[in-house]
Amino acid sequence: ARRLGRPGDALDLYSRARRVVEQDSPLWFEARLGEAELALERGRPGEAMEALRAALPRAGAAPESDARLMRLVAAASRQVGNAPAAQTRMRTLVEISREELGPLHPDTILAQLELELALGARAENLAELESTASAVLASSSPVLSRLRYELAGAYEREGQATQAVDVL
Repeated sequence: ARRLGRPGDALDLYSRARRVVEQDSPLWFEARLGEAELALERGRPGEAMEALRAALPRAGAAPESDARLMRLVAAASRQVGNAPAAQTRMRTLVEISREELGPLHPDTILAQLELELALGARAENLAELESTASAVLASSSPVLSRLRYELAGAYEREGQATQAVDVL
């Protein structure tokens, strides 16, 4: 539902999954992370933090899910205006991702993007990351699409409308 552009349906599916499976199930944990992700996409960091707080005690089962949890907590911190907390969490996650997954893994690139956003998202830094990402990720990659979207926004904020249009 999410990939079809129907986030309301996706949220409903996450909510249903959470209600029908046991709280110690990996599916329940993933459903809470999915709810948090959708809440952040909709600009509702309070709802995201509620889902993340519920998920936090069940962390530790899968490193990939734990990295996703850490990234979402950092993104929620950034959205509520706590940039220092977001920066600290994302620096840690970038370091771990580079060591565990390698510098060119999509999750590492996504962590680097979140760190750049927490630091203020300067177009110069995002352009460098986009250049690296476009060399290793498929053009249809959701990570690359998000990176280009954020880069266009940074160009626009910095008064470089032509570059913003070129990126998109």
